[in-house]
Amino acid sequence: MATDIDQPTLATVDDFQKRFRELARDADPELIQDALEDATQHLEDRTGRRLAPFTNHVYQDRLFGIDPDEMGADVGMPMDIFGSLGMSMANAFGQSSLVRHMWLDQFAPMRPELWTYSVQSIQIYRTYGDSQPIDFANGGLLGPDATDGHCWFRIGTFIPEGSRVQVIYSGGYTVDIPPSLRRACLLQAAKFLILEAEPQNRRDMNMDEIDTQIAMLIGPWVRG
Repeated sequence: MATDIDQPTLATVDDFQKRFRELARDADPELIQDALEDATQHLEDRTGRRLAPFTNHVYQDRLFGIDPDEMGADVGMPMDIFGSLGMSMANAFGQSSLVRHMWLDQFAPMRPELWTYSVQSIQIYRTYGDSQPIDFANGGLLGPDATDGHCWFRIGTFIPEGSRVQVIYSGGYTVDIPPSLRRACLLQAAKFLILEAEPQNRRDMNMDEIDTQIAMLIGPWVRG
């Protein structure tokens, strides 16, 4: 019987009870849930990534870098009112290089079809002391892309190099958990429960095979 999930995990109590019947037989479901939560956090720490579904993650960075073919404030092409206003501001401040790209810190290294994003807000803080929200819902931003977190700002958006950005977003493997991550979470949770159930026998336990299997499963997911 599964319990209510306190926080998203890479495997469920039902998964654990089906995979490790003997180990789960005398274990309280709440204890299994706690072990799965700890295992998920442990695997995310080891890979350097958020993997389980997450909410209201805050990303902050300084924006820089312009593609060579995107230099210059005068692009010589028709733009909507927002792009025209941004270009007018750039000309007024003597800015010829406006940032158009950024990359979020969390994305799907594999199986992007199982990953989704939900952006709550994007705020640009400029060196002039002002700020601007990005209207990402109405074409102000293309992305984020699940494969690399790439976001592409609408041409003319007034983002001089050196501006700071704050993005609050949710995401993760929300469609389904990749099998290798689910199995690694189950093994890690099982290891936690075994060690906690018989702490007096830790010196006589050999967890090398479990550790090797976990390391093999999460190896491709480790941030390089």
